[in-house]
Amino acid sequence: MIQTFNDLPLWAQVAAVCLHGFAVLGISLALMHWLRIRSESIQQLVPVAPFFVAISAIFSLLLAFHGSSIWSKQDRAEKAMVQEEMNLQRLRHLSHPDLLNQPELTFAVNQYALAVTQTEWRIVKTRHGTEATETALQKLRKTTMSMGGDVSPAVHSYMLRLLDDLVRSREERLWLRAQPEELNIWTVILLLGLLSNLAIALVHLDKPKACKLSLVLFGIATSVTYWLLLSSEDPYQSLSTLDSTSLLR
Repeated sequence: MIQTFNDLPLWAQVAAVCLHGFAVLGISLALMHWLRIRSESIQQLVPVAPFFVAISAIFSLLLAFHGSSIWSKQDRAEKAMVQEEMNLQRLRHLSHPDLLNQPELTFAVNQYALAVTQTEWRIVKTRHGTEATETALQKLRKTTMSMGGDVSPAVHSYMLRLLDDLVRSREERLWLRAQPEELNIWTVILLLGLLSNLAIALVHLDKPKACKLSLVLFGIATSVTYWLLLSSEDPYQSLSTLDSTSLLR
């Protein structure tokens, strides 16, 4: 559901969020209108102001905590891709003719770089490693481990550490992408958002004009926040245009 939202063009995302905002606004105004018609004494139905604060505080806290989780996951995703690139570049520099002069390692590094950028980096929606990248990684691992007799133990140990870091970064990148959508949290957020709007309508039951203005302002704020968080839910959404040409040089 969330991925479907992120796959929509920008105008469709804005339209979906606005449609939800108008629906919540309509429900809130309908409740206010119904209570004003049905009630003989409006004053008996108007709750005290802290009633709204109690509900909105829960809504705000949950929204803030979920937003923090989303942006933390984005930071980890970007860090995983950057570390993967850095470790691959370091292996490539070691295989340069001016250093170890290992053409087999250079070939293996280039094959992995080509596979990972073409099948996993550019297709960031993939939730699992591709066969081409797995094959290239196995070839790179085999080549690195077979160089124990060609380089000093310290250099070989450093190369194996770079390879382990490379594998760890790739596994974290794939693990973050494979995390399920948090539909339960979003269901609670949207429900609390609706309850907050209804609380605004109840608090301003005796002031219909102020109620409409408050609902509109609160609806705009929540709609913008919903769109910002939903569009950031995919940790690799902003990395889909990541420049990978440096790995292919």
